[in-house]
Amino acid sequence: MSIKATIVDPQVKKYLQNAKGLGASALNGIGCTAMVESIPIYDAGGCEIVRSGRNNTQIILGRDRPSNQLSGCGGRGDSHCGMIDLVAGRVSSVIMDQLKKDPSKPFDSKYAIDNNFFADAARVYISQRVINVDEYLGFKNERGSSSQNLSTVIVKSDCTRVVGRESVRIYAGGARADGFGPFGEKRADGSDINNPRIELIVGNQGEDNMQPAVLGQHLVAYLKKNNEISNKKIKILQSLIKQVTVNTAALLPLTLGAMGSVAAQQAAENIQNIRSLLTALYNETINDMNYLNDAIVPGANSILSKNVFIT
Repeated sequence: MSIKATIVDPQVKKYLQNAKGLGASALNGIGCTAMVESIPIYDAGGCEIVRSGRNNTQIILGRDRPSNQLSGCGGRGDSHCGMIDLVAGRVSSVIMDQLKKDPSKPFDSKYAIDNNFFADAARVYISQRVINVDEYLGFKNERGSSSQNLSTVIVKSDCTRVVGRESVRIYAGGARADGFGPFGEKRADGSDINNPRIELIVGNQGEDNMQPAVLGQHLVAYLKKNNEISNKKIKILQSLIKQVTVNTAALLPLTLGAMGSVAAQQAAENIQNIRSLLTALYNETINDMNYLNDAIVPGANSILSKNVFIT
């Protein structure tokens, strides 16, 4: 079954209508025909196999190399650091910036171009082992899991989408599988997986503001418990007000010189009741504070996640 194209620019349709009868040369790239454009030259390493397209697209097979030939595990001469790099738009931001300044001047570089995770438009970078993936990307990682000497997949572009028609899940941690012992699979270097985390960070300095995510069900349980405690406090305060009212009525005859002994005894009892109510209120407040502490600090009932962090 053919699928009808629905995303066609109106200007393209108009151009195609005007270009009829002028031959293929009039298309100039329209309809994915051939187009001449400025393409940088890649500085390929001796271990690399390069497959290049006609429009600044490449697939590189080699060893870990985030920048020039002396960078990464491959640059320092390591083995077991195989890499597959899929790049579209090498140094795109530099080329486009130059074209904006002077559209008539094509991009020209005196030197071959290295990998550039910051200027290249879009890439999927797969490596058996990297030195430090966060440093490759220009980010710091002082609070999260270790990112050194581990296998890595990097997906980077201006807009990145992960689409699942049924569901999307992000897992952090090792799976349980036959033949991998009681703790499941290991890292690519054979070591145990350490403190798996999911971190959602916005901005280069986002780690400074990173906080644990809130666990919804634990938060609901905490709010319900807090509401019960608040209701108890209200009842205590209502009883306290009632006792103060009774005590005031009992003390009033003393000021008038009547019912001295009876009124004094009742007043003493009411004062004792007020003291008991105040003590109960104090204890409830202490319990409330303790519960709050139990909810915040790590524990089974904590409202904060130990594995998911966000900014």
